[in-house]
Amino acid sequence: MSGPRRHRSLSALAIAAVVAALAPGALAGTGPQAEAQASPPYAVSAADITGHLEAFQAIADANDGTRAFDTPGYQASVDYVVQRLEAAGFEAEIHEFVVPDAPIRAAAPVVERTAPTARTYVEGTDYEMPFPNSPIAVEGDLHVVEDGCDADQWEAVPAGTVVLVATSPDCPVLDEVGDAGRVDAVGVLVAPGDGAGAPPDDLDLDGLPFYIQLATMSVSGDVATELALLAETDTVRMALDPGIDLGPVTSYNVLADWPGTTDEVVIVGGHLDSVPDGPGINDNGSGAAGVLALAERFAATNPATDRTVRFAFWGAEETPPALLGSTAYVASRTPAELTAIVAYLNVDMIGSPNWMRGVTDPAAFPDAAHAPGSQAITDAFVEHFAADGKPVWPFTWNGNSDDYPFALAGIPTGGLTTGAGGNPTQLKTPEQAALFGGTAGEYFDACYHDACDDLTNVDADIAAEMTGALGAVALELADAGRPTGPVEPGDGAGGRTPAPVLVPAFTG
Repeated sequence: MSGPRRHRSLSALAIAAVVAALAPGALAGTGPQAEAQASPPYAVSAADITGHLEAFQAIADANDGTRAFDTPGYQASVDYVVQRLEAAGFEAEIHEFVVPDAPIRAAAPVVERTAPTARTYVEGTDYEMPFPNSPIAVEGDLHVVEDGCDADQWEAVPAGTVVLVATSPDCPVLDEVGDAGRVDAVGVLVAPGDGAGAPPDDLDLDGLPFYIQLATMSVSGDVATELALLAETDTVRMALDPGIDLGPVTSYNVLADWPGTTDEVVIVGGHLDSVPDGPGINDNGSGAAGVLALAERFAATNPATDRTVRFAFWGAEETPPALLGSTAYVASRTPAELTAIVAYLNVDMIGSPNWMRGVTDPAAFPDAAHAPGSQAITDAFVEHFAADGKPVWPFTWNGNSDDYPFALAGIPTGGLTTGAGGNPTQLKTPEQAALFGGTAGEYFDACYHDACDDLTNVDADIAAEMTGALGAVALELADAGRPTGPVEPGDGAGGRTPAPVLVPAFTG
């Protein structure tokens, strides 16, 4: 990749004008500034969220439909966030980090049948290559697994083969690829569950670290049918080359501080990058838009805080093995700097169209990674929503979002989400539909990690509500008004039997 494109700084006069406009005296009086100051510093509107999401969509549209790590779309997203922060009067910090062995597209992928007769398949019609993928080209005899849910069929797979298996709602493709690796297959061809005539499925392999992935291709129903019939009477041999190299790639986090009067810090953050296959407007444009809108609200209302509030936009969260930006940030802090972070609040997907109001709850998920003090943050979110009579649902990212590196460092964490998609745990239950509306039995976000995660895939109203809760709790913690030390068993919500509803449903 070419050298990183740096952001253009505002002129000295422009910065001086912004700073003057944000001086405490300048916000007094009448007009838009006075109106902004009269409402809480966390009062973010749906229009605030939508404006940033429209910018992220435009960036993706101009950059092959993606804002993924190591693409011009991600660099443009960084530039946009920096520009908006600096226009609001912040001094934006770009934190660089290096992904040492990132997957890089080095050549076009190749899928060939080398026996019993030769055929080279066509990308886009005969097959699609998921990215990231394995850096290793392979060749092996084809072995057909008719039922990917049948453990006995996997045990019968000879080592060194290329497996052909169909997708199934009962057997996630990540499990099927994982099973193929477990039995020492060298490659996987994934057929669509709809059979002949169906196009190749869009596969999401982001949950598998690229360095253990097998060469994996998604083939059309016609190709899968052809290969399965040939394999009934002949030895079919396949060659797969994903055209992937590994190499060091530099990426970026963006940070900006709202200074407090002490050395302690509360961080609010979410990842800025999308997956390669889409613009990532809900995942996680919604979270990044919320953090950015909240920073702008702080600048407009000028709240005084004891602790510094640090706004963070993480890079390479979606890049396997994932969470690379936040992990690099935590690793780069000194022990004293880590001790100064009293809380980290994470938002990841807060505008899901079939939403639920999700709050991290360590008491409901005792095996999830969380640091002592996290329950106090959960309680703060629960109390915020309870004050408005709004029900919430306990959940955990369980190591799958940017709170995880902070939790491992012993920092109390908390966060919000409206739900994802892609596996049965992300299907809205009848109980959740009764509480929040929407459709039971469907994903919170049916476009999760897909090209359709665009502007039409976001509920800006719920995103604004969740952002408001994020800001309210951040301000409470920044005022040093809530303890963040260890929570004893039975304290607060910690003694509660895990339950789906943390506060009563609204009845007014």
